[in-house]
Amino acid sequence: MREVRIPNSQGGMDDTQTQELIVSLLNNGYVRAVMSENGLDESVIRANPWKMKTWLDHFAPCISCNGLTGCRQAIRGYFDNPVYDGVLQIEKKACRFEREKLKERSHLSCFLINDMPQDLFTVTFSRINLKGESAEYADLWQTCVSAAMEEKGLYLCGPMGTGKTYLAACAANYYAMHDRKVCFVHYPSFTRRITSMVKTGEYDREVERMGYCDLLVLDDIGAEQVSEWNRDSILLPVLSRRYDNHLTTWFTSNEDMNTLKEHFMMTRGGNMERMKAERLIERIENMSEMKTLLGEDRRKTRI
Repeated sequence: MREVRIPNSQGGMDDTQTQELIVSLLNNGYVRAVMSENGLDESVIRANPWKMKTWLDHFAPCISCNGLTGCRQAIRGYFDNPVYDGVLQIEKKACRFEREKLKERSHLSCFLINDMPQDLFTVTFSRINLKGESAEYADLWQTCVSAAMEEKGLYLCGPMGTGKTYLAACAANYYAMHDRKVCFVHYPSFTRRITSMVKTGEYDREVERMGYCDLLVLDDIGAEQVSEWNRDSILLPVLSRRYDNHLTTWFTSNEDMNTLKEHFMMTRGGNMERMKAERLIERIENMSEMKTLLGEDRRKTRI
């Protein structure tokens, strides 16, 4: 008849297996490393061998891991970590790859509003490879770097995909990495969500942040639906406040100043208001220098 073994109180099958497990754990390099890092001595393993085995089984996918993309943990970037404070417990801990990612993104805490695409969270001017780029793009790159360092406004215009938002994101990250407050606002999305903000009370706070942050990026301005309210009661007061307080503002747009003026003339109600549009364009021109980006779609070439 097949022998049936009854698990002991530690979850093992018998004393022999438990002792063999203890020896195996104590001789395991990964276990020893975690013991040393967490201040655990041999007595913790001897008292909790089966719990430590369960931990090691869960930790096993991390042993051969070489990045977050291939992470096989239930929560990507976090592994079970044994700690002892009189009782052996297992807590979640960020792995080195996740810690590097969190450190690389720590500047995002300086964003008061962040509508940036996630793939732009860590872009910087220094990471843009200028090899093979045209002299015009290299000059524009230098203009953007200088404008960010000297706190000057820019209006980046050009066709879709030429890298306007990318460069503006580099500027936003530069400010944030220097502990400056940033609002990166995708303007069409902002004008759509502003109505619901009035109902929740968030409207005043959002507009206040846009008016007083160190750097405001208005991304894709000119692609929104214009109303008298968002043009005359939101955008113009925000820009006027920033202009009066000498705060830096960057714009990205598919429109140049002439076509942007035409865009602001016509409101959703069908009213043609040239003077109000000209007043807004004058404000934008006074607080930024217009630069045009041309060339192939960088979303395909991936800078």
